[in-house]
Amino acid sequence: MDNSPKQQLAKIPKRWKWLGIILSLYALAGFLLVPWLISSSLTDLTQKRLQLTSHIEKVRFNPFTFTLEIDQLVLQQPDGSEFAGFDKLKVNFQTTSLFYWAWSFKEVHLLGLHSTIERQNETDNTLSTLAQRWQASAEQQQTTAPPANANDTLPRIRISDIQFSIARIDLLDQVPATPFATQLGPIHFGVSDFSTLPNKTGKQQFSFATEQGAKLSWSGNISLAPLASEGSVAIEGPYLPLISDYLQDTLNFKILAGDFDIDFNYAIAESSNGINVTIDKIHAGLHNLNLVSDNGEPLHKLKSLAVSNAIVEWPAQRAHIPDIALNNGELWVSKHSDGTINLTQLINTEQPSSAPTEKPTQTTSESSAPWQVTTHKISINDWQVQFNDNSIGSPASILVGPINISAKNIGTQANQLIGIDAILGVTEGSLSLNTELLINPVANIAGTYSVDAIPLQLIQPYLADYAKVELQTGLLAIQGTLEGETPTAITTRADLQISQLNIIENVTNTRLLGWNELNVNDVYAAPHNNEVNIASIALSEMYADFVIAADSTTTIDRIMVEAKSTNTEPESTPSATDENSGPPMALTIGKIEILQSAGHFADLSLPLPFDTHITKLHGELSTLASASTQPSQLSLEGQVDEYGLMRANGYLSAMDPTKNSDIKLVFRNVNVPSFSPYSIKFAGREVQSGKLDLNLEYKLNDGKMQANNNVVLYDLALGKKLDQPGAVDLPLDLALALLKDGNGKIDVDLPITGDVNDPKFGIGKVAGKAITRLITNIVTSPFKLLASLAGSSSEDIGNIAFDAGSSNITPPELEKIHALTKALAQRPNLQLSIGAAFEPKLDGRALKAQKLDALLIAEAGENSKVLTHPKTLRALENLYKQYRLEPSLNVLDQSHTKQSQEGKQTVDTLAYANQIKNKLIDQQPLDQTELHTLAKARAQVIQNAITERNIAITKQIQLGELEAVKATKQKQIVTELEINVKK
Repeated sequence: MDNSPKQQLAKIPKRWKWLGIILSLYALAGFLLVPWLISSSLTDLTQKRLQLTSHIEKVRFNPFTFTLEIDQLVLQQPDGSEFAGFDKLKVNFQTTSLFYWAWSFKEVHLLGLHSTIERQNETDNTLSTLAQRWQASAEQQQTTAPPANANDTLPRIRISDIQFSIARIDLLDQVPATPFATQLGPIHFGVSDFSTLPNKTGKQQFSFATEQGAKLSWSGNISLAPLASEGSVAIEGPYLPLISDYLQDTLNFKILAGDFDIDFNYAIAESSNGINVTIDKIHAGLHNLNLVSDNGEPLHKLKSLAVSNAIVEWPAQRAHIPDIALNNGELWVSKHSDGTINLTQLINTEQPSSAPTEKPTQTTSESSAPWQVTTHKISINDWQVQFNDNSIGSPASILVGPINISAKNIGTQANQLIGIDAILGVTEGSLSLNTELLINPVANIAGTYSVDAIPLQLIQPYLADYAKVELQTGLLAIQGTLEGETPTAITTRADLQISQLNIIENVTNTRLLGWNELNVNDVYAAPHNNEVNIASIALSEMYADFVIAADSTTTIDRIMVEAKSTNTEPESTPSATDENSGPPMALTIGKIEILQSAGHFADLSLPLPFDTHITKLHGELSTLASASTQPSQLSLEGQVDEYGLMRANGYLSAMDPTKNSDIKLVFRNVNVPSFSPYSIKFAGREVQSGKLDLNLEYKLNDGKMQANNNVVLYDLALGKKLDQPGAVDLPLDLALALLKDGNGKIDVDLPITGDVNDPKFGIGKVAGKAITRLITNIVTSPFKLLASLAGSSSEDIGNIAFDAGSSNITPPELEKIHALTKALAQRPNLQLSIGAAFEPKLDGRALKAQKLDALLIAEAGENSKVLTHPKTLRALENLYKQYRLEPSLNVLDQSHTKQSQEGKQTVDTLAYANQIKNKLIDQQPLDQTELHTLAKARAQVIQNAITERNIAITKQIQLGELEAVKATKQKQIVTELEINVKK
């Protein structure tokens, strides 16, 4: 029996043979031809349509399991750069599609996708470029659209398992000035039992991450027929720094840190009424936020922002957020030197000129119903705000915190009643607010507020721009209420207190103003009516210091900081703003009381300074009202020193004292020795005895002032002279002798008239009393007075100037001496002391020069005055050799030898001789007694010049002590004269 393979094959039925052949051809086509066709077609398609070069490592197709696999696909741009690719694509088609009458797949997996996407400009990017290539390479298509089929529905698809993973996506945006680059991935998306069949759902999941650590995940199910989905979403990570990096050219700040997280459940359902969306169990948070400016200065820190259990419903358009909490925040607010605020400059508003202008969005006339948003509570907990103000001369730094604010029952419903509670710490004090109001619209405002122990030292940097004072202590307290039907019609009632105030003057470090308590009681303010009413103001234990200086300037003038000058003057005509500013504020004060207060008052502009302390001061100012022309009555009384009295009575228009005022100020029985502190400081003299009466009367009518001031001194006597640094040596005894009458009384009237509205207004000449002029001249400069007595125009006859080394009186100085002689003759009780002055350096060198001149005269005779004369030059060189000075004469000669253009050498003989002479002057001996002799000779020639003019004045002259002085700018030596009362 023949069992060869050929015989066995012949025994197989022909139909099975054909079946085997068909299966073999099918297998060959599936395993070999299909992969080649797919690879070839894909390569050809990407090249022709997208201009991309594709590289495929391997394509496999199983014709029996209908499984397609593609490994390691890479797409490259024409320049060779990689655009996209993936590690593996697997598609497994199921034959069960015949039973479900739907396209069924067991697996659709796309794994390891990677891509690079670049945005080149506002309109072009990698994806749009590919779309343009695809469109440009498309064949001409039929332009007439096929008729619409009313029965079109979603294709019937079933996929058991969908896996889509992205290894990375490199994003590069070239549009910002600073290009932005980041990487997204890994991203994973999975769907189980995906179906477009009716009432079929599948389970899906999605995850996403960035290289900075930001994550997003989703899990749920989706049904497409009808549309429905339920699931949960979780987002976390540093999204804000990523956004900050992308917008770095738009933002003027950086987000260094900030983790954002949110998770929620959602449900989407399609019904006959449309699509309904519910998002609930929303929990969101922001943690460790840190914002800094571009230059690294801190702006804002927030430890946490928390939103819990919120819900959003659409299309019902309702949102409810039970609680929003912002915890442990820090905010830095800075006002720059140009007045700008740092928080207003966080966004770079400059746009390129080529930026397209956005057209306004077209809106339809139909508008949807507004959203209804409610929340139980919004709270700000444990915040602090650091405010730095660099716009003022002395920068201010104020820390406000802790700050705790809560708002309850907030909503968008009409006439929603909300409550607000706030407590702000300021240094050791606090501010608080408790109020309720309606919103939408805002109305029915009612609440209370308080300020407790806020230190007034906080305003010191601002005060320093206007006054040279230091606010050392002071506390502000306010208790008040608010109410108003609308925000523009709010009124307040409050009691205000400023306690423990103490302000000192910077220059003198003396107390300027202060009190124990200032109480402003029952203040009613209605800004919308321009109305402020104050029941009473009470000052307790106040102290104030006020001084009128000798030049008529006051304490106010002294402490005020001079305003910066401007080159332009304001227009005198009223502006449109002034014309439309409305009526002025109406202010009414019931009364002003002063209790147990004290003060210091001095008027140093009087012929003899008035200086006193006032204690036990009390009184009041009656009702004053800005809307009334009725002046207020003034009544004050206090004790001056131990036995003196001060009273002030009269009336004044408190809102404008220059309008209509008449004040009488009386001092009685004031002890003049109390003036000693000032007289010692100013003139180094005590006041031994005396009494003072002072009557001051000031009348003002429309800015015109008439003042009749009378100063009466009784038995004024000066005491001993004391050493006082900085005191001016003034002949006060002479002033008293000139002013005092036979009864020991000095009576001076000081009438003052002028227009107080005139910026040049000041105290005028004292009319009718020549003594006032005399005392002013005597106190300021006795020699000026003596010069005027002699009819001299010389500014200072008390200083006689001499040339260095000389006691000769020059004609201008002799004129001074003769004027002084004439004045002394008219004042026989004066004693003139002439000092013996010398200047060691200038006088010393001049005397040495005189000695050398004598030696030269002895050697060269009259020719010695000409340094270049051969005899003088020879004498200089001989003396130089005798003193054995260095350098040698040859060296000196060479140092002054120059070569002319013709090549001849010439010597600068004058410079040569002058250098020798200067060295010889330095070698001349000089004894200290020679300087003293010169000084005494100067004093003597002054005395001789006076006595030669008037021998009778000899007894009024005495020679003073030797004194080394400094030379004047003109290199002269001044002998100072001194005037005293003759003993």
